[in-house]
Amino acid sequence: MAVQSVTGSRNPVVLSGVLFVLLWLGGSVWQGVVSPGGTFPRPTDPMDQVQAFFKVQATAVGYNAGMGILAGVALLAFSAAMSDFLKRAGRTGAAPNVVLAGGALSAGLLMIGSGAMAILAESDLSSDAASTQLLYQVSFWLGGPLHVAALGLMMAAAAVGLRGILPKWLNGFGLTVGVAATLASFTALVPFAVAFTPIGRFLGFAYLAVAAVLVALKPQKALTAG
Repeated sequence: MAVQSVTGSRNPVVLSGVLFVLLWLGGSVWQGVVSPGGTFPRPTDPMDQVQAFFKVQATAVGYNAGMGILAGVALLAFSAAMSDFLKRAGRTGAAPNVVLAGGALSAGLLMIGSGAMAILAESDLSSDAASTQLLYQVSFWLGGPLHVAALGLMMAAAAVGLRGILPKWLNGFGLTVGVAATLASFTALVPFAVAFTPIGRFLGFAYLAVAAVLVALKPQKALTAG
């Protein structure tokens, strides 16, 4: 079995996975602190209700949107760092490329979705019910189920690539959560699948944070190439 030395394996950039989690959670908490009591609308709510929410909660939504965009940047950095780590660890299969592609797609969807929210918060478009509903739907679908599905693809690929590097239980957890998260992509066809969005998001946060820390702490030593 081939063994390849991993030079510079203690890469602090991979900790951007933790930063991604903290930024996303921080945006949600910040929105709640700035505007307590506001109930975020559901995608099935009528236009007038959605419009009323964004008119009243514009400042809080703007803070959350800004943090979401920053979280997307952190996720992009994490996927690039993790992909590079896997390649240096001798992973020659599809895992490194899928980690990079899935992470980039997930980050892009999150940033576009957050950008739609920022437009609602910082412009006069919220004065038009139809425009508000359109941007909200863009934000929900891109920053919700589709973002989480792409995130799940990245997590599943990372879990496969990290076999033999991280503990088996952690890789098994990451693979399971990743597969579950991809099911969120079926929300438009099967409404019940929307449940996989919070499942994949929050359990995925736990996996990404732990995996990022453990990879960042890996010593510069020879790793078994699989």
